[in-house]
Amino acid sequence: MTEAEVREELGDDCYERVRSVSLDLFALGTQELAKLDILLADTKFEFGTVNGELTLIEDRQSTRLNSSHSESPYPV
Repeated sequence: MTEAEVREELGDDCYERVRSVSLDLFALGTQELAKLDILLADTKFEFGTVNGELTLIEDRQSTRLNSSHSESPYPV
């Protein structure tokens, strides 16, 4: 879906809230993982509503070790 389609589906208020929370979560994950010299490469957040409240239902994150590490414990 395009950004415009998502905005139309959710409405402006909900879209802006989901966007803001997603960016905040990504920033937090990036900062915390940087302390461990890990690059947050990709994220996926799934949101829903519970009793009318926006709720993070699932998150998936993909990380890569920074180039300062010679070996990665994660297969690529």
